[in-house]
Amino acid sequence: MTDNNACLKMDDEKTEVGAVVYKKCSGECGLEKVLCKENFYWRNDKNKYNTQCKVCVKIKSKKYYYENTEKISEKAKEYNKEHKNERKEYKEKYYQKNKDEIKKETKQ
Repeated sequence: MTDNNACLKMDDEKTEVGAVVYKKCSGECGLEKVLCKENFYWRNDKNKYNTQCKVCVKIKSKKYYYENTEKISEKAKEYNKEHKNERKEYKEKYYQKNKDEIKKETKQ
């Protein structure tokens, strides 16, 4: 188990003030924020924080979705066609497992 603070390396984009480490967001905001999991997503595959803050990542994701809605919808339809039986089995299992809750929700 590694300590996240031990993985931090100082470079041009990070500044350290006392025990607090700040990092400049490479996204649209460009703000310098405290380097922690509340402000930046942690990348386990690279063992470091993402370069863009969470706010910028969410904005970028929404922008991509609205610009590519048709493309995303087509991929979802294609996936649903290819996995029709698997989805049906999952829905049936889910219904059997949560039958009481589903019936309560539909009555209200």
